[in-house]
Amino acid sequence: MSFLIKDFFLILKSKFIYAFLIMIEGFGDTDEVPSRNMINLLKTCKMKNYPVDIGIWFPFGNIKTAFRTDFQVGNHPYTLGDPTYWTLKSIHKIALDPSRRYPSRNRGLSPIYLLGGMHMSHYGYLPLQLIKKLTQTEAAIDDLVEVLRLSQSLNQSTAIPFETKFSKVPKRYKHRLRSLDSLGSKMKAIAVLPWFYNCNRMRYPSWEGGHDTRLD
Repeated sequence: MSFLIKDFFLILKSKFIYAFLIMIEGFGDTDEVPSRNMINLLKTCKMKNYPVDIGIWFPFGNIKTAFRTDFQVGNHPYTLGDPTYWTLKSIHKIALDPSRRYPSRNRGLSPIYLLGGMHMSHYGYLPLQLIKKLTQTEAAIDDLVEVLRLSQSLNQSTAIPFETKFSKVPKRYKHRLRSLDSLGSKMKAIAVLPWFYNCNRMRYPSWEGGHDTRLD
């Protein structure tokens, strides 16, 4: 009987170690939202290799458009290769490599990629735009001056003109934008709206070029 109990705990231990090693860790920003179907695939399917990038659609503030990124996956120029998912086993492997001691997002360079999701960047709600201007790592002094001027003007006018101004795509990026419809059915299949947005799209009208009444 004691042998059976010992054997049982050895099996349990080995299964625990295996479960631990195949646990998935994701690296990316909070606005890089992969589709739920892709996460389920990662949970239930054993990939041939890790890490795995998920190529997501980048609408740049309006869900009718797609942005050509610098970090695409495969032959999909209108995708962003974030986030990246690792197993703990693959993390342990690179920890032993002196040239690379930590995992991160691979931005489209992982050996395997999946497709589907949304990069919820450049959300047009004015308070969020202002916070981003003040806190983003790539912020310049011009951004701070622009926000300061806005704060001085809000007492004299409504916020709507500023909502329009701040939600516009910067001129330097306009040549990278295409309408989602013009990119065909394959790109539309990649352009998956997050469930928490899709179930109440009227709550966030700026994603479709509308005015957010919270500013009234």
